[in-house]
Amino acid sequence: MFYQDLFNCMIVWWRSRRWWRMSLLAFLPVTLFLAAFSLVVYGALTTSQTLGSRYFALVEEEVDASFNELLKPVSSKNPVPDEAPPGQSSEEPPLAEDETRPAADGQTSPTGEQEASDALSRVEERRVQVPLRRILQLGNYNPRVAYVVASQLARQGRMAMAARMMRDIAPLGTQGVGKPGFAYAHAWLAEYAMMSWKGSDAQAETLLGDLEAAERGGATLSASQVRNFASLLNHFKRTQDAMGLLSDYAPRYRELNLMLAIMYDQEGRRGVLYKNAVDAGREHFKALQAAGKMTTQDWFYWVQL
Repeated sequence: MFYQDLFNCMIVWWRSRRWWRMSLLAFLPVTLFLAAFSLVVYGALTTSQTLGSRYFALVEEEVDASFNELLKPVSSKNPVPDEAPPGQSSEEPPLAEDETRPAADGQTSPTGEQEASDALSRVEERRVQVPLRRILQLGNYNPRVAYVVASQLARQGRMAMAARMMRDIAPLGTQGVGKPGFAYAHAWLAEYAMMSWKGSDAQAETLLGDLEAAERGGATLSASQVRNFASLLNHFKRTQDAMGLLSDYAPRYRELNLMLAIMYDQEGRRGVLYKNAVDAGREHFKALQAAGKMTTQDWFYWVQL
């Protein structure tokens, strides 16, 4: 009797409930809980490489456009170190060049980037900053991302932080063993070192290492960088390498024929190669004179030829 009454009570209670209203009230919290639980499980199973690739897919077009824009030649008003003038010993490390000399014409310099027209507008740059920083936090990022972010920091005047980021993707010495550095970052660091040149042997070795890595990696060096590269090679008793470098770049930058002719003369090689270098250098300066673009230093170099 007791159990029958209990059973009847349960049936009455069940029938008296408005289950459809209770289901509607419980649907939202249950759904939110299941959705949150699913996201937690999904996030735990997603690797950092997958997240990085997804973030990069969001900003890939902007990164490529900005990267290509940063590689365009720009004009820098800051003096850069150059090869030793004809009256100075060519075995000395590079010294600061006269400010009237046009600077880097093949590679973007750190300060020259401030004058470059960036491919990203201010709105677009702010939009991609969060994904770019998140990619850097994940660690497994494309070197182009670090190059673009470091270049943005340089334009903001945060040169030390930009240089550290560039060095992370372009290591030298023991840190760079077995790690191919990003060639354009090496070129950027070389330009940065030339702007802050102090003349120490340690700085000369670092600059030479960056220039060698940039040239070996396929980065296009500017005429100023090639001159300093050759001057450093000559300073470290690698004259043959210096002349080979100048011979390779002389067709692109005809003003390098002067330095090449000087090295041929110092080595006592006054043959056909020396004559060709002198003739090419004279033609270059004649073209500058005809175009009305001769500077005082150009006139001085022309007299040496």
